[in-house]
Amino acid sequence: MFTDVSIIWMDILPRLVWAPGSPEDRKRRRLNRFGLEMARKINRMDLGAILVDIDDTTSGFFRVDGIHLSQLGLEMLLWLLREKTADFLK
Repeated sequence: MFTDVSIIWMDILPRLVWAPGSPEDRKRRRLNRFGLEMARKINRMDLGAILVDIDDTTSGFFRVDGIHLSQLGLEMLLWLLREKTADFLK
């Protein structure tokens, strides 16, 4: 029905307040795998995935609360979204 529609999947980011291997982190990883798989099936190419290099081990990407992105993290995220959107318009 919507032949020109593309799906973009962007991973759910980790949080500093989630311990690695916690139930929340396992669910996040599972959802990320599922979303990436669905985007690739629908788009039939790798254009549908935005891989974000924001992780919970690099300082400066999150605010003190450990949940929300800092100004640096937001700028990086918006830059990645702009770049991926430009790929779809080519």
